[in-house]
Amino acid sequence: MRNLKKYLAVIVAIAVMMTAMIPAFAEEATTTIPADAKICADLGVLKGSGDGVTVEYLAGSVDRMQAARLYLRLKGLEAEALATDEDAESFPDADETNADGRKIMAYLKAHPEHGFAGGASGNFGPNDQMEAQPYYKVLLTALGYAQKNEAGVGDFAYADTLTFAASKGLSKVATVTDFTRADFATASVEALKATVKGGTKTLVATLVDAGKIDKAAAIAAGLYVDVPATFEVASVSATNLKEVVVVYNQAVDKASAETASKYRINNSIQVDSASLADDGVTVTVSLKDGNVAGSTKFVNQKEYEIDIKNIKVADGSSTSSFDDIKFTPKDVGVPSVTEVKSLGTKALKVTFSEPMNKVTTSMFKLDGKSYVGSITFDSGDKSATLKPYNSSTTIAPGAHTLTISGAEDFAPLKSEEQVIDFDVVEDKTAPQIVEVTATLEKAVVTFDEDVDPDTVSKNDFYWLSGTVKKYPNSVEVDGAKVTLKYNDGNRLPAYTITMYISGISDYSGNTLSASEVSVTPAVDQSRPEVSDVELADDQKSIKVTYSKDVTGSKRSDYSIKDKDGDTVRIKTINTVDADEYTIDLYEELPSGDNTLTISGVQDKTTLNNTMLPFTTTVTAEDKSAPEITTVTGSVRQIIVSFNEAMDIETITDLKNYTIKMGTTLRSLPSDTEITAISNAKAALIVLPEKISDVTVNVGVAGNVTDIIVFAVEDVDGNTLKAGHYGKEWDIDTTNVTTKAYDDDTAEHALYEKKDVIKVRMSQPIVDAKKEAFTATWAAGGTNPVIDSVDVDNDLIILNFAEGALGTTTDGLRLSITNGSKIETVTEATVSTATNITIKDKVAPEVDLDLDDNQKAPVRQVAGVTTIVIPFTEDITSTSASGIAAIASSLVIINNSDSSDPLEAMDDYQTSIGTGADSNKLIVTITPDVIDEDTDFTVTVKATNLIKDASGNSFAADFGSFETGTALVSGLDKTAPVATLSGTLTEGDTVLTIAFDENLSTATKAITDSAALITLSGAAAPADASGTVAWAGNTATVTLANALKVGALQIGFVADAVSDVFGNAIATTTKLNATVAAADTTPAVGTANITAGTGVTSFTISFNEALASSTLAITDIADLLSSITNDVGGADAAVSVASSAPYASVAWSGTANAPVATITIAATDFVSGQDVEIAFASGAVVDLNNNPTTGSVTVTID
Repeated sequence: MRNLKKYLAVIVAIAVMMTAMIPAFAEEATTTIPADAKICADLGVLKGSGDGVTVEYLAGSVDRMQAARLYLRLKGLEAEALATDEDAESFPDADETNADGRKIMAYLKAHPEHGFAGGASGNFGPNDQMEAQPYYKVLLTALGYAQKNEAGVGDFAYADTLTFAASKGLSKVATVTDFTRADFATASVEALKATVKGGTKTLVATLVDAGKIDKAAAIAAGLYVDVPATFEVASVSATNLKEVVVVYNQAVDKASAETASKYRINNSIQVDSASLADDGVTVTVSLKDGNVAGSTKFVNQKEYEIDIKNIKVADGSSTSSFDDIKFTPKDVGVPSVTEVKSLGTKALKVTFSEPMNKVTTSMFKLDGKSYVGSITFDSGDKSATLKPYNSSTTIAPGAHTLTISGAEDFAPLKSEEQVIDFDVVEDKTAPQIVEVTATLEKAVVTFDEDVDPDTVSKNDFYWLSGTVKKYPNSVEVDGAKVTLKYNDGNRLPAYTITMYISGISDYSGNTLSASEVSVTPAVDQSRPEVSDVELADDQKSIKVTYSKDVTGSKRSDYSIKDKDGDTVRIKTINTVDADEYTIDLYEELPSGDNTLTISGVQDKTTLNNTMLPFTTTVTAEDKSAPEITTVTGSVRQIIVSFNEAMDIETITDLKNYTIKMGTTLRSLPSDTEITAISNAKAALIVLPEKISDVTVNVGVAGNVTDIIVFAVEDVDGNTLKAGHYGKEWDIDTTNVTTKAYDDDTAEHALYEKKDVIKVRMSQPIVDAKKEAFTATWAAGGTNPVIDSVDVDNDLIILNFAEGALGTTTDGLRLSITNGSKIETVTEATVSTATNITIKDKVAPEVDLDLDDNQKAPVRQVAGVTTIVIPFTEDITSTSASGIAAIASSLVIINNSDSSDPLEAMDDYQTSIGTGADSNKLIVTITPDVIDEDTDFTVTVKATNLIKDASGNSFAADFGSFETGTALVSGLDKTAPVATLSGTLTEGDTVLTIAFDENLSTATKAITDSAALITLSGAAAPADASGTVAWAGNTATVTLANALKVGALQIGFVADAVSDVFGNAIATTTKLNATVAAADTTPAVGTANITAGTGVTSFTISFNEALASSTLAITDIADLLSSITNDVGGADAAVSVASSAPYASVAWSGTANAPVATITIAATDFVSGQDVEIAFASGAVVDLNNNPTTGSVTVTID
């Protein structure tokens, strides 16, 4: 209420200042009175002197006392001020005014917070003339803004009053030096039209709504629009082929109305921009620029439709969309030039009546001579700048003519010859900065004249961050405005800065001297909004356009429900542009009305403003081609079943079918009857008793055995699927049974909605009872109960009791055990079916096990803290890395320190349980997070990294839950324990070290052995350099230098080895080992030959393990070089040549005592004789690569 009084006070005060001794408006002066003064008169603010409101009266000045009194009335303090003792302490010049004036001055002296502190001399100056700067300060205060105090609190500094006022639309008399009543009226009307601080209404609207200004008078003055009860589009029209004009029936929000993406024409015409006129209701929508690739235009006198989405009314109280508004562009008038304006002496600006398609300099003549130079169009193609090629060429000051003809619009219509007079005034004044407005992401510098784009560079604009010059990322020039853009990492600060500008020239070559402008970038606090939602032609993606740049690629920010309320699975969110994203689906969007909800999307401004939840309907057409599911028959009947409702006219049309009779294809006889059945999902074809004198018997060899279906359509006009159209279908006449669900699903039943199973039958079903089926669990337990059964053509839909099946049918045995309870169209027998195969398409869900306090338990076992998230079925992931990445789909907040979520991977890790816990996602919390007893809030978001056994992704956000308390006393504070594997021998370079728990990511990232271990003792090499390879929690260290003989101590580099909880092995921890001397003794073989006649084998036993190359020998010639049998004292050689099946080697025994069995040709061995067996060179080698040489001699027992 106090602010309202301020707004009302300004009008009262203005009236006092302007009308204290003025009775009425002078009729004879109406034609010469400025418009703003007339508005004030129409509102009753100005009443004039005895001669009315005259030019002479308006030329009168305004003094400071009147301004002071106005300010006090604005603040509601006039009565209080007039109650002040006029003799109280005051300004030195208080005697220069009357009694009321002295009271006001005394009051202001006692209250310096109102800003009337006097000049440098301390005097108030009550009779001094008012100036623009202090009066604009008064008006800003009326609008709710405050001058900054000594602490810097407020909206503007007094020195910046004019700049700040200009940013609010108050600037028309800012530069006048003799401030008159006419100037006073102009500034006052500016304020009445301005929007009050923090609101959406103008000052005059606020006063009208409060009953302080007459509504009719305000409307007549053009200051107020009576808002209709219903927000509507008043008209849509197009008088050229590049623009469409939309007129609303009330004022609209500028930012909303000027968002190009909110306007869609025929779903294909490219809209480039939208511009709101000063009247607040007219928007000109421009198509993509005509002089660039990809331009577009209307076809003359062709009807179009425009959709307008989410337009706000001016006060922001409501948002509306308007669809399918028809309009017809009618470009019947030739284009013309509406203005020629000189830009100094070196360029001309030519404005056309409409966007132009073809304009060349050859179409112009300057003072009757052909014009030579360049032509550049501004955005929108309506204004062109003509500039001589030679920069030294000028147009002399004075009167000139410009002749133009043949300029072509987009119809194309050509302009008639026009000769336009214009004046050139020599411009020797450099462009001046009018204002600079800025957000953190963009600054707009407005000059007092058009500037030459060739002279503008981003290096002409900077501000100082300390001593560093900060330049914009890009600049755009449009006439007198230069837009500076600042990208992420280079944004403007949210405090007052000095912008340095130089080097900018006008078209006369006058260059702006180095200038400094104080500007306070405004923090963008507006929420992003959805401007448009568009379903792609393939209906597998949805394009979402926002009102500003956003971070919109989080899948969890989007959800889609079909017409039945079931979740539509989202595959990914792809970025098209910073304000445009596509929602990609796994499958086509279900036909009908789908509900899209978007929430949590943030813009890319410094504040990351979050949009309000948005919900809209996305309607998908049925574009899927229908399919044939079954073809059955008997006697004279054929039933063709489809997967959806069909167009009755096409499925009952005889011309769409051909039958095969014997080997002949023929059309259906004319007396065939076709009836649509099963809600038009099937066609029942009844053939005549005879065809060509042959009695019809469907399915019998040589009779009607096949049917071909052609141009049948579904109810949405889609023709039969390719591969089904024109296919020759066998007519199934066997008993009715289950069959493959569809072309893509080999299983006979589909589970895509919890507790509902659809079974595909080979013939349309009339009725089915639940008693026809049995359902049991293979693992035993309580069997699921079928509540009811529905029938849809050839589908039997089994509705189980709620919660009976959950999210999986794994282990479910579904069977048809009583076919008599199923009735078919043809009354055919239904066969039993055991263990019907079921395709599971239901995604897993979180299934929390909460305690009595509705919190999920925290487990702390052996120092490890975990949060277990159970699912309704066993889960898996794409890979080990995928399991770890699941962490990123969780948001975990430590409730004892809830400032920021925990960091995935660093503060917690994820894994999937095994065995009985295969349905659990296990979250392991790093101990560093728990510095005091605490609980957590966990949010589980949808992710395709979690899948069930059937490959269904966890597709829907679960939301949040609270956990129990994790205790500091339950943390793992023990470092890992290391164990050295195997024995070590002189010359070894490999150390195998195993750890007893999971190690940190940082530890497993170590590949340099010198960064992992230290070596000491007599056996240690010169250094520990080498490499490290990891397998799980085992490190294989390969040293660059070999081990020596003696004691070896293996230590660990400080903090190198730590578990996932950060517990590190101390440097004092050592692994002690002894390195044995190298083994240089070769293996010894002992032969065993038994005396006898025709001996075919013997063995050789070795005293140590042999190399794998030795154990791989199977040919005697590769193992032995000779066998000498001393018979009767005379040496006899036994052949060692390869001659299967003799002369072979087989290995047995143990690893450390291998035995070779040698098979030879039959040989006689006599007791007491010596047999010498010689080894082939290099054949027998032990594990230390020592070769056994020479021979072994055995005396036969």
